[in-house]
Amino acid sequence: VHFIEIRARRNLEGVPFVPCMTGEDRKKVEKVMAESLLAVEDGQYFALQGSSTWEATPNGMTDEDAAALVADEVLMPKPSSPEALASSLDADWPHGRGIYKGDVGTVAWINHDEHLVLGSWAGGDDVQGALERLLEGLQGVEAQLSNRGFKFAQSERLGFLTTDPGAVGSGVRCSVVVSLPELSKDEPFLASSCVERGILYAPGGEPDTWKFTCVENPSMASVDTAVRIVGLLRELLATEDQLEFDNRN
Repeated sequence: VHFIEIRARRNLEGVPFVPCMTGEDRKKVEKVMAESLLAVEDGQYFALQGSSTWEATPNGMTDEDAAALVADEVLMPKPSSPEALASSLDADWPHGRGIYKGDVGTVAWINHDEHLVLGSWAGGDDVQGALERLLEGLQGVEAQLSNRGFKFAQSERLGFLTTDPGAVGSGVRCSVVVSLPELSKDEPFLASSCVERGILYAPGGEPDTWKFTCVENPSMASVDTAVRIVGLLRELLATEDQLEFDNRN
């Protein structure tokens, strides 16, 4: 297992979602989200270059900070797809947007396509550890938001509300990248294993690596996304080990 990524999407109740936000809305969300994140964990907030809405860095992050975030593959990209542009996700770019980077494998985007996208990363196969860090982070942010008079937008019937309709519910998506040299020769088996569990798969960017992503639905709890991924990993890695053993003998 190369790495694990778990992300949660959240929005504030009573504030327009990103496609409908004004400049003042973005500035308000940036302030309350960044301050809440900084109060939860010792990290750093980087306003996008050219943004004038974060008082601590009125011109946004430095070139050095941007280069470091690019190297870590967490710099927020400007929306460019036809769907994103039609939804005005690029309105007033880059103002009111930024990246929070914590010290224990957490990263957050503010005002990209949701008010908050909080992610937890881990090397190896520690899905439980990544999920626990994410849930602890969400609970901490929620408590800090409450102190400031805000809360996450949520429906009793649907769960957490998001700009992306596919993320409504838990708002959590879990992905893993795995090296599978033997199973890469049998893509139909990979496909059938994923379809059974409602998991998407795609090439992982390197030879014989694959990225598996659990697809959310409104009835799933956050833990269910990790359970599905863990079940798939166990099956695939056991099969991979057996194939390697058979080939050696």
